[in-house]
Amino acid sequence: MAENEQINPGDRKPDITFGGFPDTAPSANDPAGQRSQAPQSRYVRQANSPNDVYRGQGFDRPSQGEASRPTNAPNGGCYRGQGGDNVAGARQSNRGKAMRRPESEPANDIGSHFGQNGQQVGKQRKKSPAPEPKRSRATKEEARKADSFASVSAGGAAAAASAPTAMKKKKFTKKQAFQITGLILMLILILGLAVFLVFDHYYNLFKHSADDVSNSSPMTYSDVDFSRADTFEKAKEDEKLKELTAKADKITSDEVMNILLIGEDLRDTTEERSVGNTDVMMLISVNKKDNTITLTSLMRDCYVGFEDDNGIWYSDRINSAYWYGGMRLTKNVIEDYMKVHIDRYVLVNFKVFIDIVDALGGIDMYVSDLEANGDPDAPRSDKEHRGMQNPLDEQNKYLGNKVKTDYIKKGGNLHLNGNQALAYARLRYVGDADFDRTKRQRKVINEMIKESRRMSLVQMDQLANKVFPQVTTDVTMGELAGLLLEMLNYRNYKVQEMRVPADGTFTNEFIDGKAVLSVDFEQNVQLFREKAYGTVEFKEKEKSEHGKALE
Repeated sequence: MAENEQINPGDRKPDITFGGFPDTAPSANDPAGQRSQAPQSRYVRQANSPNDVYRGQGFDRPSQGEASRPTNAPNGGCYRGQGGDNVAGARQSNRGKAMRRPESEPANDIGSHFGQNGQQVGKQRKKSPAPEPKRSRATKEEARKADSFASVSAGGAAAAASAPTAMKKKKFTKKQAFQITGLILMLILILGLAVFLVFDHYYNLFKHSADDVSNSSPMTYSDVDFSRADTFEKAKEDEKLKELTAKADKITSDEVMNILLIGEDLRDTTEERSVGNTDVMMLISVNKKDNTITLTSLMRDCYVGFEDDNGIWYSDRINSAYWYGGMRLTKNVIEDYMKVHIDRYVLVNFKVFIDIVDALGGIDMYVSDLEANGDPDAPRSDKEHRGMQNPLDEQNKYLGNKVKTDYIKKGGNLHLNGNQALAYARLRYVGDADFDRTKRQRKVINEMIKESRRMSLVQMDQLANKVFPQVTTDVTMGELAGLLLEMLNYRNYKVQEMRVPADGTFTNEFIDGKAVLSVDFEQNVQLFREKAYGTVEFKEKEKSEHGKALE
């Protein structure tokens, strides 16, 4: 066909396949078969199309669907890229670039430029209206498919647009909202009441005030030997102590709770009550910031001076404060010399100690042969050479046990029950007297804390119901609730120990026939603050009047 040859509509053969090729054999209108030989972007001219609409098949071109137009195509032909959608007036700008017809060619109808996927991206250029061409069967079928695809796409977009509306939850009515709010408040009240009843139950198990003790007669000790001469002048020592206690700067912090543990002798719970035998005096400092529990033993032989409620001055061993003024005076004296605010106290007897260890299932402890039974041939009256047998004899008497109950024949790594653990903690005559005894006490309490970590909540409840009635404390209900809620955390705190006086901060002295310790309290106060308070910042608090408890 010549380049500018016009084809009459009656001479066109209809295309049999959409997007395909007519028969490749030459025809009268196309003797060379050129239209069917497009190498890559092959075009098919539709029959009965006055404007010579060309369609591409597949567009397997390296340039991703570039549309091209044969040079012999009549003016106003439509260009299509990959996809084949017939959208008039489109021009591709990114992928699937469309080639425009030369400007020299006149546009006598709608010129369309299409890119990949057949999307219209150019502006419609229109020179003169053209009559709508008649469509062949294939063209009508294509239009029907295109319209169907457009409808589905539009329906999907509409569904997506309406999805948030469909997903909206139905709002509650005022009545329903009121009912739900009321139900939630009722559940909170029930839960709060249950918690209150639990704490109230535990709180009421305790004794909440220690017996008021005030003895006017001097306290006596069994180890007094008046044949020993005094090693320092009592009057000068008293002046030094008065000056020391006049400095009432005491530290306190919300991050550290100091609890004074006082252990009464077993005899103090019997008919032979002899108030004053407080052989266990320990500060338990719970540091909530550093997650530590510091056990600080105060040795009973520390020489101190203090005034009772009547203003009478006494100078004696520190444990005598309990004899002259009970728990209240003991607490004040320790505050004065340790320069620390004691938040609460706990007073227990040795029977409680036995019950706790037994509830834990016993504790593991290394016991030497001398601690276990000393000299097996020593008479029962020889307290210094019978090891644990001597305190066991006394305990068995007050507990109603048979003679020789819980004796240990040989030392080693042993599992001790409550009675044996108490005898081990009370043992005084093996080793360095009270120094080793306070060390044993800290070891036992440390092991008790470790064993408590294995207890279940049910076992802890059983222990509390058994032990609390034998404990006297001034802990408030709110503080008890906080302690119980944090109990599981406290069991994982690091336990550390110290002793007052620390090594190198005291001298051994004799006064009035008694062996005492002359303590450098200023050094011990500094060591205590470093140990128990760690990184906690504390503030100082002063007492308004000497000898009275801090409010």
